Amino acid sequence: ITFPDNVTSISAYTFAANKNIKIVNLNKVETIGTNAFVNSGLENILGDNVNNVDIMSFTNTPWLQNQNSECIAIGNVLIKSITNEEKVVVDEGIERIASNSMYSTTLKQLELPTTIDSIGKNAFTDCSSLESVIIKSSVPPTLDGDCFNENVKIYVGEYYYNYYDEDIYFQNISNS
Repeated sequence: ITFPDNVTSISAYTFAANKNIKIVNLNKVETIGTNAFVNSGLENILGDNVNNVDIMSFTNTPWLQNQNSECIAIGNVLIKSITNEEKVVVDEGIERIASNSMYSTTLKQLELPTTIDSIGKNAFTDCSSLESVIIKSSVPPTLDGDCFNENVKIYVGEYYYNYYDEDIYFQNISNS
């Protein structure tokens, strides 16, 4: 399937359980709804304009099952990361961390890139050992609800501290 240029979103469950879908060219698609391809035959995804998607969109697809990287991204969205490392540095260019995307019992420190602009709900709540997050962005990212466990410390650059301190999303997060 190749989506036409005028299609910018795929609704939830649109291709759920469709075993005939093998390759999708997302073209100009920016948003993929929850469970859009769940239980489908999807094997390959082309296109890098996506900026709103989560891991649930691809549950039980051959594409997701064949991923062998610890970090899986579609477009500029990190949709899944399972790691045994104590420190993870998210690549520059990633703009969004999807909801429920990270799982680790060993991760202690996380570094987010200058390009990060939003973090999905519960993105890091399954990282039980996470102690600190370094956010390199000069602009505070939007937080879609509870993203971190309450004991996580957030660190930002000295020059950006006032921006974060005044941001509504970071008012209840303690900084050291």
